Amino acid sequence: MKRSFIAGLVIGALIFGAIAAIAAGIVATPNTFPIKLNGGDVSIEGYNIDGSTYFKLRDIAEATGSFDVDFEDETILISTDKEEEAVNKLLYQGHGSFRLTLSSGEVIYIDPYAGEGYDEPADLVLVTHQHPDHNQISLVPQKEGCVVFQNSDAISDDGYVEADIAGVHIEPVQAYNKNHDVKQCVGYLVTVGDTLLYFAGDTSKTDQMAELAERGIDYAFLPMDGRFNMDIAEAIECAELIQAKNTVPVHMSPGSLFDRERAEQFTASSAFIVEAGEVIEF
Repeated sequence: MKRSFIAGLVIGALIFGAIAAIAAGIVATPNTFPIKLNGGDVSIEGYNIDGSTYFKLRDIAEATGSFDVDFEDETILISTDKEEEAVNKLLYQGHGSFRLTLSSGEVIYIDPYAGEGYDEPADLVLVTHQHPDHNQISLVPQKEGCVVFQNSDAISDDGYVEADIAGVHIEPVQAYNKNHDVKQCVGYLVTVGDTLLYFAGDTSKTDQMAELAERGIDYAFLPMDGRFNMDIAEAIECAELIQAKNTVPVHMSPGSLFDRERAEQFTASSAFIVEAGEVIEF
């Protein structure tokens, strides 16, 4: 933000110099050079004067979104006190545990067990199955009216049970392997606004994963310890099936929050490494 502010001041100063130059009879020609902001194309009207390019300060402010410009009492006012837009924050606590804090304030824990960050009272707790490294609900402080939605709630005689709770849509999906019974385990698709998250829980490749490619998942979290779940090679195969925009390796080494060596072996095209204690904002 500070860098943009300084640039704006410099450009603004140049504009006033340009006005004087025009008054002196110097010719200004429209800028024809392409303009990129953080690698993306932007359209800003500019002029070339005596070998230098000039832009309107207000246009720079609008393009960068990092400051405001106003004019009052024959004074140009520049303000960098723009309110930051609220964002959703997903804390990876380590192993298979997460805390999701919505921009609207709701707090959701997924498979509480590992790491830190159990200080915010929950509106919702999601549990994929009843192994002790996924179901430590007692770690989570709960708001009045907090909902605990577990695998037993997600599976009925008629199939999977979807729900809308605490500002998100919950859709249980298949999760199973030789160590996890399909009738007792689930993964969760969690929709937060326009963002779709896939918490696979404990699983290996499932029949349903090929169908998930149609869903346009933004972040998928796949286990890959190779002992209780699929190994790294199978996790890569699943990532290519699911085709999420970002696939985060989790549950890599039983007893560890995070395993950098194993994470770097996860070479799926959508691989996105997140260490325990880091936050994804969206």
